[in-house]
Amino acid sequence: MVVFTRQEKKNIASPWVQRVFLKARKAADLSLSGLEPAIQATEDWIDTNQASFVAALPEPFKSKTNGTEKTLLFVYVAMKRAGLI
Repeated sequence: MVVFTRQEKKNIASPWVQRVFLKARKAADLSLSGLEPAIQATEDWIDTNQASFVAALPEPFKSKTNGTEKTLLFVYVAMKRAGLI
């Protein structure tokens, strides 16, 4: 699993903070420095739970898809559950 540097996290978080959190006014008091620990916690959670996610996937999806496709499935379901798509 990729571990991002502090600068990479800022590069990832900055547009999201501006677009998703600040402009949407869902968390107007959230700053980039406030988002950094959340990014790290999410990275840690993914590292801890990746194997159980893959193990839970049914066949043939599990064996016929690569890591990118499994990640896209996870992101799709998470965004759909949140009402973002």
